[in-house]
Amino acid sequence: TVAVLKLWNGYFVTDPKYNEGNETGGSLPTFMQCLEEFADTGSSIAIPEFEVEQMINRFGTRVRQMGRIAGVDGGLVIPTSVLRRAAAQLESHELVRALDELKNGELSNWLHDSSASVLIQRISESYDHYLRNTMDRYQATGDSEEAGRLRDQLVKEVFGS
Repeated sequence: TVAVLKLWNGYFVTDPKYNEGNETGGSLPTFMQCLEEFADTGSSIAIPEFEVEQMINRFGTRVRQMGRIAGVDGGLVIPTSVLRRAAAQLESHELVRALDELKNGELSNWLHDSSASVLIQRISESYDHYLRNTMDRYQATGDSEEAGRLRDQLVKEVFGS
């Protein structure tokens, strides 16, 4: 997933998992590897509790709306599909600036204008869209196996693991 996010930034970084059998010499993921990354709807990232608290101190409680609370430790779990959707809504220079602001603590003069603040808002909106989409798919499916999987996914998202 790291390589996919960097695709949207307009550059590639060598990822060791792409070195084996890669015709491009290991420096770029193949077309199929990229599509597999895009299609991996089950993967998520975790933000540890201390980072969540730091972000809440800087950006407010809306940080908690970016994903689901991870158990009792207070961390966040965000599906990678949510991050992809949010990142795709930003220009590459905005995404790079948001990353710099998040990593270095540098913010624009006005908090609501900061790229990191915009990214957090986009992630929150994308997570809301993800939940609504999952609920719509659950309600519309006629396949009992799919309904069970979607129900379990919704329970996990709403009530945690």
